Amino acid sequence: MEKLFQRKRRRESSLWLFLLLVLIISSCKENSPTTYTSIKGTWNCSETSFQRNIKYSVDIYKSKSGDANYLISNFHNDGYENIFVNTQLIGDSIFINNQSLNQQGLIVKSGSGIVNANFTKIYLNYIIYNGTTDLEVSATYYR
Repeated sequence: MEKLFQRKRRRESSLWLFLLLVLIISSCKENSPTTYTSIKGTWNCSETSFQRNIKYSVDIYKSKSGDANYLISNFHNDGYENIFVNTQLIGDSIFINNQSLNQQGLIVKSGSGIVNANFTKIYLNYIIYNGTTDLEVSATYYR
C-alpha cells in the first residue's frame, strides 16, 4: 500500500512538473522588432562638423499645421526642449528652411535629408550660423 501511494505521488509530482514546464514554454513570447510608420518619436543623433562630433537625443513631433510639417526639439543639441525647428517631410525627403533656433543667436540657414523606408534612420545635412560662422553639419538620426 505504501509503495502504491509513493508511485501515485511521483506521478502527480511529475504531472505538475510537466504542466509547469509547458506553461513556461508557452508563455515565452518572442520580441518582434518595432515597426515604425512615421518619423514621430524619440531619436538618437550622431552629429559631425569641423567643430565637433557629438551624440544626443531629439524628439520629433507632428505639427498641427499641415500634413507634412514636423517639429524637432533639441535640434543641434541646443538644450531647449521648448524650442523647435520646423521641418517638412515630402515623400522620403526632409527639408529645413531658414529659421532662428533660440535667443543665443543660432540660425538654421538650410537643411535637407533622406528618411529610410522603415523610418529607422534619417540622414540630415544642414548649415547653422552659430553667432560667428556658418557650420556645415552632417547628422544621422537612428532608433
